[in-house]
Amino acid sequence: MFHPKQDIFSQSWLDVIFEGRNKQYGAYVLRKDASKNASVALFVCLHRICHCTSCSINQKQAVPGHGQPRHPRSF
Repeated sequence: MFHPKQDIFSQSWLDVIFEGRNKQYGAYVLRKDASKNASVALFVCLHRICHCTSCSINQKQAVPGHGQPRHPRSF
């Protein structure tokens, strides 16, 4: 009766769900493009994380004396 490994985003499953309904409606399009949209979102997030990390690293390297004490202690 129920197949837990069935892909509910497959084209055949979407055709069954939206049979006799308006496929131009937003829900059909969103379900059809869900995996593509998730991949694009993942790529954009990873790109922004890498960009922010590299900017942060470059900014720390560009500031002279960053991370060093201002007045070195002498013992």
